[in-house]
Amino acid sequence: MQPSQDDIKKWNEIAKRRNAILPFQFQLIGRQEVIVICGKCKTSFTRPLIIAQNDPIYVCPNCLERNYIPIDWSVIRTRRKRY
Repeated sequence: MQPSQDDIKKWNEIAKRRNAILPFQFQLIGRQEVIVICGKCKTSFTRPLIIAQNDPIYVCPNCLERNYIPIDWSVIRTRRKRY
C-alpha cells in the first residue's frame, strides 16, 4: 500500500523535528526485522524491530544519516491464539 501525499508530508515534519529523514523505502519482515533503504545514500540495511516501540529511528551504516520509520503498532495486526 502506497502512502498518501498527506501522510508523507506529516511524516517529513515528524522526521525533521526528530533530526532525521524519511528512508527511500522500508519493508517490514514479519514482526521482527525491517529492511531500510537510506533516504540519503540509498544503502540497504536490516535492523531488528523493537516490539511496541512506535516510530523508531535507525542510523545508516554508510552515511550515518538518521532514518525515521513511521510504524504504529496499534494498527499492526497480531496473531490470535487458537484454542
